[in-house]
Amino acid sequence: MNPLESAKAEFETLLRQRSEIERKLQAVEASIKLLEPEYGEARKEPSPEWMIGDSEQGLTDSIRKFLQWNREIEWSPIAIRDGLVGAGYDFGQQTNPLASIHTVLKRITNGSDPRFKAVQTEKGALYKFVPGLKEKK
Repeated sequence: MNPLESAKAEFETLLRQRSEIERKLQAVEASIKLLEPEYGEARKEPSPEWMIGDSEQGLTDSIRKFLQWNREIEWSPIAIRDGLVGAGYDFGQQTNPLASIHTVLKRITNGSDPRFKAVQTEKGALYKFVPGLKEKK
């Protein structure tokens, strides 16, 4: 093999290795993002305005407030969970907080409170707060 062919072969090998390293880096980065809320350092930033004064509120009220304060977009249950965790909500010993979040979201969007809506998409339901509507009493 001449020096040019050797250099090209080495280049191809290095490109394959780089691709594999980039894939591994993405996987590790995703793991870090997933594990950070549970195992990371204590949050140092202040709680968002919607959480101030309500550190003992329940999950339903926390989800309602989260959706009210973040009404610009529709939210997936996973994004809601991540937002609550990021705001300092403590799920305590719950092993599967997403199950509880799904239950609350279904309950508050079943029509009893028209301000909260579920929007069906190809990837599942997204949830939002619709300002201006009145809560049913």
